Amino acid sequence: MSYSIYDIDVFVSEKNTYFGKNQTKYSFPNGYGASVINGEGIRGFEVAVLEADGSLCYDTEITSDVIAGLEMTGVYEVLQNISKL
Repeated sequence: MSYSIYDIDVFVSEKNTYFGKNQTKYSFPNGYGASVINGEGIRGFEVAVLEADGSLCYDTEITSDVIAGLEMTGVYEVLQNISKL
């Protein structure tokens, strides 16, 4: 399934602010999720793949770590890829 930047936000499951950083968590029907962080001390946006239980997932074809330095269009591309896992 493919999502546009206009409808991917329906998968937002949580929003938090920690120490000057903003975090948005996404939960997708395939059981994976994502954490997107930006704010103080972060260049651009950081995206991490999450397991269904909310823990970081380090073994997907998308990344084995956090993806840093993204612009907003890159964030939506990664989110779309996570939703297709």
